[in-house]
Amino acid sequence: MANLAMPQPIRDYMDARMWSEHHLMWHSVRQWDLVSASDQQTMTAAGWHRAGRQEGSVGNGMDFLAMHRVMLDELRVAFPAQAQLFVGWATPPTDPHDTDNPVPHPAPMPANVTQAIAKLMSDGTLALPASQDLLGLYIETPLRPLPGDPRHRSPDPTTGVHNSLHGRFATDDLNDPLDMGDPGRNLNNQLFWRLHGWIDNRWSQYRHLKGQTDADPDYVAAIQAAKDDMQMHHQHMNALMLGADQAKRVVDVRKLGHRFFTRLLGSSERPAG
Repeated sequence: MANLAMPQPIRDYMDARMWSEHHLMWHSVRQWDLVSASDQQTMTAAGWHRAGRQEGSVGNGMDFLAMHRVMLDELRVAFPAQAQLFVGWATPPTDPHDTDNPVPHPAPMPANVTQAIAKLMSDGTLALPASQDLLGLYIETPLRPLPGDPRHRSPDPTTGVHNSLHGRFATDDLNDPLDMGDPGRNLNNQLFWRLHGWIDNRWSQYRHLKGQTDADPDYVAAIQAAKDDMQMHHQHMNALMLGADQAKRVVDVRKLGHRFFTRLLGSSERPAG
């Protein structure tokens, strides 16, 4: 079986910038309406606040694509000799016994996930959503929250291939430092970057087919907003670490990551052995 841990220099680079904490925060505050009151209190104590754009809501799809692209672009520049790690899958692997992409709970790829991949791999990506935001929402999550119903989902069973693939490769093990189901740990797993490299490639293909450029104002604004958010989080985390009590609260928040995809996907959607 392949060694799935990212090289230590890359892990050190991400740790110095507190990317894992940021990644956990980014996703968690966008699921604020789904978590318990006690989890909300834990996040509040760490200085986190409910995101105005919840997962699955208008605008969050573009945010999702931009945030992950910012990380990918920075790592490609910082580690050119390891650029292959960030290329992404040519297409997500479907063989549950693929030793290079091990599935902790081997099972055939669910039909809805296979269908989503086929849609995204065809040049018909142009005929998918009408905007980048809708593309991001289609890829990321089946959630489509409504007033009074934060768990409302899209009627399209192919939505949320991102969440489904994270769940497929998740161990749901609190002691696994590479668990793909925990946003606070999965950046250290090469599979994370294979998945998000593939998603990023699909976004690039969509933009190419739409005739969009990196000079488009909405694109420039989304990328800059993602960069600013990461920088502000780094400064915030540095301030928290100045006090022992605050540092403990940060550790408490990290425990939220273990429940992240278990909460969202549910055991019925996790491939069984």
